[in-house]
Amino acid sequence: MALVGDLELRPQETSAVGAANSTMDEARLLAHTVVACLCRDKDDTDPEQVKRAVYSWLGVWEVDIKVVRHKPEDFLIEFERPHHRDTALDLRRLPVGNIDIRIMPWRVLPYGDHYDLRHPVTTTQGSSFP
Repeated sequence: MALVGDLELRPQETSAVGAANSTMDEARLLAHTVVACLCRDKDDTDPEQVKRAVYSWLGVWEVDIKVVRHKPEDFLIEFERPHHRDTALDLRRLPVGNIDIRIMPWRVLPYGDHYDLRHPVTTTQGSSFP
């Protein structure tokens, strides 16, 4: 009788996706990024509009900001310097055209799930399973 973990019980083919972040990457995200939400269904605002609004309202150099689309919120804004992030968070809302964008801190919990795996996994570069 096969027991849990025996090779004959394992599937022949599997696939897995994993994302690796070092603690330093998480610390940088926490210190340098915010998320921005349009809080409406209409999606006609692009990252470049948000970037222009941020650097004009905060007096930040354009090269010190990166804005990309992001889910579940609408945008992820990365600042080169942590105090610019803090200033953006203090602002809380950013007028862009005829809408206000809500600015919130980036947090790790909404973007990841923890799963306990039942079987140990060992991988070797360049090898394949039979």
